[in-house]
Amino acid sequence: MTFCLVTDQLSPHELPLACALAERLGQDAFQYVVTTGSDATRRNLGWTTASPGWCRIVDGDEASRHAAWQAIEQADVALFGNRSHPLLARRLALGRLTILGTERWFKP
Repeated sequence: MTFCLVTDQLSPHELPLACALAERLGQDAFQYVVTTGSDATRRNLGWTTASPGWCRIVDGDEASRHAAWQAIEQADVALFGNRSHPLLARRLALGRLTILGTERWFKP
């Protein structure tokens, strides 16, 4: 089984979950896809974290975006932290197990 955790920002709040999933599932079966890099304000607040090999940060590079989108689309299970992610509807249309989990239910 392959599992993909999809989030907007590399967060020290989500990283423990990602580490536990990578350990439990195995690093080859887990991807933590971060759709935007960390901005300067967050880095100044200490949000800079090392990114392990199973963490895929999508920056302005088209190749990194394409590889991340493939990982999201092809994963057996994907957990999204943002209900407005463009691949959410595509995964649902493909019939793939797709979970929306967020700590902020009233924010898009």
